[in-house]
Amino acid sequence: MINGQSSESRLLPQAGLPQGSPLSPMLFLFFNADLVQTQIDRNGGAIAFVDDYTAWVSRPTGQSSRRGIQAIIDKALDWEKHSGATFEAEKTAIIHFTRYTGRVDSEPFTIEGEKVSPKDQVKVLGVVMDSRLHYKQHMARQRLGG
Repeated sequence: MINGQSSESRLLPQAGLPQGSPLSPMLFLFFNADLVQTQIDRNGGAIAFVDDYTAWVSRPTGQSSRRGIQAIIDKALDWEKHSGATFEAEKTAIIHFTRYTGRVDSEPFTIEGEKVSPKDQVKVLGVVMDSRLHYKQHMARQRLGG
């Protein structure tokens, strides 16, 4: 009842958008804006494409990188609580890019009770990135046709 007027009960059409809707990527930009809106500079940044979120830090030591990565994890988990979205620890990848192996902190991170260890290579939007920034795996994959 609104303003003393009532009408018969009706079923509402399905909420949301159909799979593959051209509006989906645009609406997702609004949905994840607080997570992704990070200034990109020499200390780090973040990008997203559809449902892939990538964030990074650039620090002089393994320990300071670890603190930066932990801050990213904390921000993402806070966003998860406020947005209703979920992160899946098994789909989360952490990698330390350095040519100085002594700077690598190989201790795992804990994300929602699950251990996530840094990897030697990860795929970011189709590009295979290795921890030493040589891109050998990616180039080999491309030579073989993808």
